Amino acid sequence: MSFNNGRMVADIRHPKEGKPEHRQTKKPKKKGLSVSKRLAILFLFIVLVVASVLFTVNIRNSAKNIYRSFKDLTGNVSNFGGLGFEISLDSIEQDLDDLGRKAQFLSLAPQLKEIPGAIGDLKEIISVVANLGRVFSGLREDGLSLAFDGRGEELIGALKLMRFDLNRLKEVSDSLVERVNSISSYGKEVASLGEQLIDLENRLDVLINFLDVPEKKNLVILFENPSELRPSGGFAGSYGVLVLERGGIENLEVNDIYYPDKFLKKKIIPPFQLQGITPNWGARDTNWFFDFADSSKKLLEYLEASEVYQKDSIRFDGVIALNVRVVEDILRLTGPIDIPEYGMSLNSNNFLREIQEQVVADRVPGENPKEVLKFAVPALIDALGKLDGEKKGGLIDVFMAHAKSKDIKFYFRDSSMEEMVVDMGSGGRDYELPKDFTGDYLAVVNANVAGGKTDVFVDQNVTLESTIDANGVVQNKLLITRRHRGGSEPEVFYNQTNQNFLRIFTLPGIILDYIEGGTRKDVKPLVTYVGSEYVKDQDLSELEETRTLLATPVDGYVERYTYSGKRIFGTWFNLEPGESKSLEFRYGGQRVSLVDGQKYKFVLDKQSGSEMQFEYSIVAPEGFVWSETGNARFQYRERVLPARIEIDLTLKKK
Repeated sequence: MSFNNGRMVADIRHPKEGKPEHRQTKKPKKKGLSVSKRLAILFLFIVLVVASVLFTVNIRNSAKNIYRSFKDLTGNVSNFGGLGFEISLDSIEQDLDDLGRKAQFLSLAPQLKEIPGAIGDLKEIISVVANLGRVFSGLREDGLSLAFDGRGEELIGALKLMRFDLNRLKEVSDSLVERVNSISSYGKEVASLGEQLIDLENRLDVLINFLDVPEKKNLVILFENPSELRPSGGFAGSYGVLVLERGGIENLEVNDIYYPDKFLKKKIIPPFQLQGITPNWGARDTNWFFDFADSSKKLLEYLEASEVYQKDSIRFDGVIALNVRVVEDILRLTGPIDIPEYGMSLNSNNFLREIQEQVVADRVPGENPKEVLKFAVPALIDALGKLDGEKKGGLIDVFMAHAKSKDIKFYFRDSSMEEMVVDMGSGGRDYELPKDFTGDYLAVVNANVAGGKTDVFVDQNVTLESTIDANGVVQNKLLITRRHRGGSEPEVFYNQTNQNFLRIFTLPGIILDYIEGGTRKDVKPLVTYVGSEYVKDQDLSELEETRTLLATPVDGYVERYTYSGKRIFGTWFNLEPGESKSLEFRYGGQRVSLVDGQKYKFVLDKQSGSEMQFEYSIVAPEGFVWSETGNARFQYRERVLPARIEIDLTLKKK
């Protein structure tokens, strides 16, 4: 018996030649394999099978280790392209070489012949990722400099190079999918990687198409102050106009938000709650909508209507909002920045206080009280340009963390850009309830109305207790406790009464059963609007025309609204310095089908700039438990909230 090219060939013996009396041709006679030879073949087959299994397990374990290493490598974006990144890539490549040597033996088996090719694809992926890392590292090191030094085309070139590499990654991952599908059950995971690469490539296309145009892009930068809360974020007393030309920053001009309003010919009736402090609505108060896109659209509409920008036919392409917390974290990286024009040094601990004090001191009629920011912003940008490599990586972490917590928000008129930032969770949008939604929704939204800068000294705790009764009806008890820690601060604006119009956003059709703690505030408009030249804003009217004052059985003042597919309950909830009190809502009405496996979803949208401790609990109906806990109660508690919390639960029959 012998082997020829991996095939077993039988040994055939022919009869000896003789001289028979009569010539006769005999057919060759094939003899069967002896028992010993059959046992030898069987033994060899078993050895091959066992070896294949052992090698396959070994290869899978090695592949899993490589997968974990690669996942850890790409998980930390700030290190992408750094020294640790290159070391990790070298380690992964060595693991792949080792895996390739192990796989050579198995390539003899038809069902495993794709393993060496798959390893080759993985090695090419590593090569492309290494190149991506180098480009990303360059952008991390010099991206800001490229933008601010007028070298935007170099920035766009780097983005195009990344797009090219991502396209190559997609091609290799497609090849890998075909190979992996034939040898393991990991094809779907690799295909998922391909889908993610397509998504990244599409996002780069959107960004490049937005930047790589001959027309200039005008973006509004809002500097929001969380010590004076408004529905879509902190009051934006200052703003900047950022002019982009082919990816480079041509100009950045900072101004007082009241300045364009002085040249706004339109006379618009403001929101009802603001009519006691301002006769007309302007850009300064357009963040009255909880949804950042709605507020941004209104801001751009009023800025463009101001003579400041209308005379030059300036049209804005979007809004970027960031609050003081972002600046404070940037200052932790840069260290103090000096403003010699004002004889001050700003750091992460004193930035908000110093700027607010200076703004109050500079509030002279006819002058810009935010003049100090015209010097502070360029000094901060200059400090960012001087960050070393490690701290520039930290800057990426700062931006990513604050985008996730709604401290940075984006709105673009370009539909592709807007869709991208919304998909990334950085659009500041409120949750859009699907038609078949089963569950609950909550947003607690504060609006400081002539309450000084007191919100930075107010602690807020929110507790929602939900119960599903035997009929599947959900009953909610919402308790909001706020404490004013001001009162003894050297600055007057921290010691004022926190005057707050608070709204809770819930599901449509919700019925309010009880409220305690809310108060009435008599708003006296500064002008008589009936028969005057003041006109209504169409979008604001859509909200305010649903306003209804609720009477008994509620025990306290409450207004009801309907907007953006939500039912809204609002009341005044004011706090004196040193005071602590609670506001209680009891409401319900939504129904849940009491069947085994019923899905239930809870969504909380955080208000930008508003921090709070949040506790949520829900009790399943009699005869059911939650699959996620194994008992009838589910509980959640968090002090530092992301932009949105989504909790998916499943009812299970006992």
